[in-house]
Amino acid sequence: MAAPFAFLGSKYDRQLEQIYTEYGDKDILRSRGILGVLGPSLNDNTPLRNLIARYITDDVVEAIASEYQIGRRLLVQTTNIAAQRPVVWDISAICASPRMDRRDLVVQILLASAAIPAVFPPVRLPVQTASGKVYDELHVDGGVSAQVFFAPPNIDFANFERIAFGRPRVRNLYVIRNGRLRPVYAATIEQTLPLAQRAIETLTRYQGVADLSRLESLATKGKGKLFFASIPNSFVSKPRSSFDNIYMRSLFAIGYKDGYARQWQIGAPATPILAGGALEK
Repeated sequence: MAAPFAFLGSKYDRQLEQIYTEYGDKDILRSRGILGVLGPSLNDNTPLRNLIARYITDDVVEAIASEYQIGRRLLVQTTNIAAQRPVVWDISAICASPRMDRRDLVVQILLASAAIPAVFPPVRLPVQTASGKVYDELHVDGGVSAQVFFAPPNIDFANFERIAFGRPRVRNLYVIRNGRLRPVYAATIEQTLPLAQRAIETLTRYQGVADLSRLESLATKGKGKLFFASIPNSFVSKPRSSFDNIYMRSLFAIGYKDGYARQWQIGAPATPILAGGALEK
C-alpha cells in the first residue's frame, strides 16, 4: 500500500498517513477461526482487498500512468509460490496500458504483495504465455523471496551509462526496510502456530539484513553508495495485535521525524546482532 503513494510524492502524503494510522485489525482481516487451520490461511483478506480498492482509484491509476510517460517506474514484487521465484510487476506500465482491467489487476497485485503465507491466502493472478495460453498463478508476499529488491544482480549500470551518457555517473541507492534489523527478545509459547510465527519473524529479519548487504555490494559495484532506513533500536513499543493502529501511529511519528531529519544509515550490518551502526544526514 505504501509504494503507489510514495511513488506519487508529497501530494499523496495524506493518503499514506491514513493507510498506516487509521485502520486496525477489523479493517484488514477477518479470522476464519478453526477453519483457518485446515484452509489456505488463518484469515480472510477481503477487508484488505476492499481497503486497497478504496485507495487505488481511477485517478491514482492515471497519475501513475502519467509518471510512466516521463520515464519513472513503479515496481512491486510478489512471489510465485509454485515456481518458488520472485516476480517483479511494472505497475506503472500496467497503469499506462490500454487494458480494461488495469485498475483491478493493480489491486490484485498489491493484495498478493501483502499476502503473508498462512496469515493471508495466496492470490490468483492471470498470466499469458507467448503462445497465448492463459492460466492462473498463485502469488504471495514478495518478502518470501526478498525483503527488499532493486535490480538483477548482473546488471551493469556503468556500462549502460557509458553508452547513454558517455561516462558513468555517481549514484546513491536509498532503501527503506520496513521492519527492525536487530533481534528482539520475546517469550514464545510452545505451540505450533506461535513457534511457526516466531520462526518466520526470525527468518525474515536475517533475510532482510542479507538483502541490504547484497544491495550494498550491487551499489558499490556500480560506483554508488547505499543509504538505508529501518525501525530504530530506540523504538521499543510493541503492538497489541497484528494491526494495532495505536502502535502504527507511534511508529509513523518516528518514521516521519527521522525522515524529515534525513537520518539515513550507512554500512549494512553483517548480521542483525550488529545492526544500528553509523548515521549520515
